[in-house]
Amino acid sequence: KLSAEHWNVIDFVLDVYDNCEECRSARQLMSLMDKQFKSEGGKRYLYGLFPGGPVSQIHDLAGMQALSSQRDYGFGTSF
Repeated sequence: KLSAEHWNVIDFVLDVYDNCEECRSARQLMSLMDKQFKSEGGKRYLYGLFPGGPVSQIHDLAGMQALSSQRDYGFGTSF
């Protein structure tokens, strides 16, 4: 079940896509989301809402195509 907080993040992502043609990589998107939601806790907040990975889950929920280099194996994972 999606809460207002979930929709706030999803709406932000959709707005990013509407206004930024170059912001189509998973890394850029995660960086923008981290900055936008810094006051709520940044990445930790986003992974709390979307435990399967914010980028992956938002794309799945919105029926969007996966981004290049999209990997969300969990919070704290290094590549």
